[in-house]
Amino acid sequence: MSALQDDNLIKGQSFRTFLAAYTKLKGVGTSDALLPHVPPQLAEAIRYGTLLASTWHPIAWYRALHQAVENVHGVNHDFARQIGREATMQDMRGVYSFILRIVSPARVITNMDWILGLYIKQFHVTQLVREPTHVECRLVLPGSSELMWHELHAGSDVMLNATGAKELKSVLVLENSNTARWQASWRT
Repeated sequence: MSALQDDNLIKGQSFRTFLAAYTKLKGVGTSDALLPHVPPQLAEAIRYGTLLASTWHPIAWYRALHQAVENVHGVNHDFARQIGREATMQDMRGVYSFILRIVSPARVITNMDWILGLYIKQFHVTQLVREPTHVECRLVLPGSSELMWHELHAGSDVMLNATGAKELKSVLVLENSNTARWQASWRT
């Protein structure tokens, strides 16, 4: 990773929902097994509950958290997608669920830069094709990893389904660890 990629920041809320999703999927107390596999500052923040939802943290920590899960459990992309689905559903509870019910899938995609910017400092979406029920985008997330992309992909699908997308077909193709192309089509 270059210094620029590791300069990216991610909100504490992402860590909190990741860990809550992980605990729901793997069981209470299982996050303790991850601590020896993450940077000491992150391990301390998890141990003492100091990852505040509103604070920014290095994206390298989030990448390390995914890697720790893989190291401890030998899990794969499917588990990263399960984390993405569950974490996004947790984020959508409360006011976000109301907002998603009143917007369309196309509106979510149009505002994806802004939505994900609430959680990630450097995230860029270039819409290559935008039609009422189809989109193709190029996504850039400096400092990411393959597992993070699988989590993001599943979470995006959950958001689109929550806005009324039916029969969603969604494909994410990685160009490299920082860049992906995403295609989605649906009916409303």
